[in-house]
Amino acid sequence: MLIQCPNCQKTIPATNQTCQFCQNPIPANLRAAPTKTNFKHSDDSLEAGSGLPAEKVWRIYNGLAWFWIITAGLNILSTIIYSIQKSDGTFLILASVGIFLNLVTVFCGTGLLLRWEFVRNIVSTICVIKVLFGLFGLLGSTMSIIAFGLFGVLAVISQLFDLAISCGLIWAISETERLIKLNYLDRLGNTRR
Repeated sequence: MLIQCPNCQKTIPATNQTCQFCQNPIPANLRAAPTKTNFKHSDDSLEAGSGLPAEKVWRIYNGLAWFWIITAGLNILSTIIYSIQKSDGTFLILASVGIFLNLVTVFCGTGLLLRWEFVRNIVSTICVIKVLFGLFGLLGSTMSIIAFGLFGVLAVISQLFDLAISCGLIWAISETERLIKLNYLDRLGNTRR
């Protein structure tokens, strides 16, 4: 809402206490009342989001967490089977490192399902790093098409899939964080518009 300054007749916002042009005070009867804020929650950014219903957001979130658990479990299983066949000393060391990292991934996926906040923060950080390295990997795998043909195309598809999963997890964690905060505010009795 705009008003005119009684002194200089310039148009100014109705909430100004003084004119921004002539610096004269604006009488209270001409000023608009300041907008009241909700003291429980004045940030309306929690209302914004993907537009998907909360149920679908949680399904996507849980699906991605289960995907992490299942793929890490399959990686552990394939590493154990291959290391039994290979039984080379140096390979066993590398296999044990791979198994450990996949166990960490299973733990992170379980933490996502249990909605542990510290695990959600760790997974978000891991996914951001995976996106950054994935972009470089995508460049490298695109170049591998020249050298390896069809296998290079498979490498590009694999990189794109990994990028999509990482970006999807970042999105799902941020969306569920918003939903958790909205649910908490609703339990406090905050009335949203």
